[in-house]
Amino acid sequence: MSTAKTVFLCNALDDQTKYRREIVSDSPAATNKVFGLCKALQKSGSQVYVLSMGRGRQNGSGNYFAAETKFVQRLPVVYASFCNLPLITHLLTAWSLARCFKRLSVKHTTVNLIIYNRLWHAIPTLIIARLSGALCYLDLEDGATNDSQRFVTQVKSIFLRRVFDYLCPDGVLLASRALAIQTGQLRQLVCYGVSETVLTNRQWKRPLTVVYGGSLMEETGAGWFMLAVEQFFSTYPDAQNKFRFVVTGKGAMAAELERFASQYESDFFEFRGEISRNDYMDLLRTAHVGLCLKKPSSAMGQTTFPSKTIEIANSGLLLVSARVSDVPLVFSDETACLLSQESSSVLVETLNWVAEHPDAAENIAIAGQQQVRSRCSPQIVGDTLQDFLNNGCDVV
Repeated sequence: MSTAKTVFLCNALDDQTKYRREIVSDSPAATNKVFGLCKALQKSGSQVYVLSMGRGRQNGSGNYFAAETKFVQRLPVVYASFCNLPLITHLLTAWSLARCFKRLSVKHTTVNLIIYNRLWHAIPTLIIARLSGALCYLDLEDGATNDSQRFVTQVKSIFLRRVFDYLCPDGVLLASRALAIQTGQLRQLVCYGVSETVLTNRQWKRPLTVVYGGSLMEETGAGWFMLAVEQFFSTYPDAQNKFRFVVTGKGAMAAELERFASQYESDFFEFRGEISRNDYMDLLRTAHVGLCLKKPSSAMGQTTFPSKTIEIANSGLLLVSARVSDVPLVFSDETACLLSQESSSVLVETLNWVAEHPDAAENIAIAGQQQVRSRCSPQIVGDTLQDFLNNGCDVV
C-alpha cells in the first residue's frame, strides 16, 4: 500500500457548494469523472484529496467565499477561496490554491499532484510543488482544436502546452488516444473514467425513455437531435407510443431546445434543463436509451472522449452514440448502437429499431454494462492509476 498523498487539483463541485457560491458555469461531467478517479484511488489504498478552485464566472456581486474543507462522497474536498470581482477573482483563486496545497503537503515526503487540464490558476501551485519535490502530472481532458484562427488564442495554447510540459514532467493522463500528440510527455496513460455499481429499476416496455443531456451545443449534437425528433414524429405517426424524450443540461442551445420542446406534449418530449446530480441519477435508473451525439465532424468530437458514454452504459441504458474519439475502441456493435453516419435519418432508424426490438436492445444494453464494469471498475482503474503514479508503470 502506497504512503504517498495524491492531490487532484481541478474545479469539481458538489451541488450544495455550487448553489451556495452561485456558480452556473461548472461541468458536471468533469466533476463526476474526477470524483470517480479519486474514489478509485482511495479504494486502492491511496490517500487522496480533491483540491478544487470552487469557482465559476464572476458576476460582479462582490460576494466572497472563504476556503473550506468538506467531505463529498466520502472524499475530502478542499475548496479554494472565491470572490465575484473582476481580475481579483483570478488572483485570489491562484493564491488560495497554492496556500491550500502547502497545507495539504506539509509533513509528507511523497506527494503526487494531478492537474485537471491546463489551468493557468494552477501554475503557482505547480511551481511550489516542483520546488518541494512533489511528483506532478497533467490530466489532459480537452485538447486544443484547430478551428480557431485567432493569433492570440493560438499563442496562448502553445504557451500553456510548453509551461505544463515543463511543470508536469512525471506523466500525463489522457482522455483519449488522439490527445497523445498534444503533449510532450512520454509517460502516458489513457483513462476513460470509472464505472460504479448503480441499482436500476426499468422494464423494457413502450414508451421507452430516451435521455439526451450534458452540454447542449451544436458540437454535441443539439441541432442533430432536434432534426431527428422532428423526422421521427413525421415518419412514424405513433411516435408518442414508442418513445419519451427527456433533455437535461445547459449550454448555448438550451433555450432553443426548451422552445422546441414546447411544441410537443410533455409526455412525449420534456425539457428539464440543469438538474441536480441525484435527480439525474434517478432519471438514468429508469430510462432505457442514452444518446451521445458529439459530432464526428467537429474538432471537439475528434479529441475529447465523451465520458458520459461510460456513465450511460454503466447505468444499464442502451448507448446510442456517434463514432467519435475512442468510443469505437471501448464499445462495439455488440455493446452499443454506434451510428454509421452523422445523419438524422440514421438516428431515426436506429431508434425505431430499438422500439421494434426491445428484447434485443436490452441484451445490447446489458452487454455494454458488463463491458464497462469489467474494463472501468473502481478496483481496476484505481490499481492502474496507483501503478502509474507511484511505480512508474506505463499502462494504457
